Parts: sequence; C-alpha cells; structure tokens
Amino acid sequence: VPEDLPREKREERLCDVMWEYAVTIVHRFSSAQDTCGRILGGGAVNRWRTRLKPVDTFLRANDRLGRTATLLAGKAGTDVNFMRACIARLCDQSETLMQGAMTPNVETGMQLAH
Repeated sequence: VPEDLPREKREERLCDVMWEYAVTIVHRFSSAQDTCGRILGGGAVNRWRTRLKPVDTFLRANDRLGRTATLLAGKAGTDVNFMRACIARLCDQSETLMQGAMTPNVETGMQLAH
C-alpha cells in the first residue's frame, strides 16, 4: 500500500489487499481434497484454543476496532457488530464441546487435549 496516499485511501487500499488475500486463501482451501483432515489434523481442541478462542478474547476486550475493521467487514458483506456476535456465539457454543475434550495439566495448569 503506497505510503504517499492520504490515510483514508491507505486504509481502503489495505482492506482491498486483505480482502483479495482472504479470497485467494478461501479458494485455495476449498480446492483441497481432504478438507476435514486438513482442518482437524492439528486437533479440534488445538484449533479452537489457538484460533477461535484468541479472536473471541480479543474482540471481547476491544470495544472499538476502528475504521479499518469496519471497512473490511463491509467487504465481507457484514458489519463488525454482527461479526462479533457470530464469533462470540460460536465460541460460547463450542466451548462446552472443547472442555469435554480437554483435561487440566497439573504441572502447568493449562488445558491439554486427550
């Protein structure tokens, strides 16, 4: 993104670049033969703990995401509040399932997958 553009134009261009990258990744993943194995290969609990939960934690701790997040959500055809609600609901509903698949590690206090 050219730095000589005005701030608003840089944000818009950044969102364009991020959206193009996201679309490319979705197309790449959707063409994979073994999508379930690829997604869950690292373990469902690990994926939940290292991907979904941190996003949910971040969103709950940050009330204002700024203009860039609003622009990017708009490119996805949604808005930030709807995105927050969906992620919170998905995380809350899946946490029950993930807790059943985790056991506490006495030495570290961290949750480990069975």
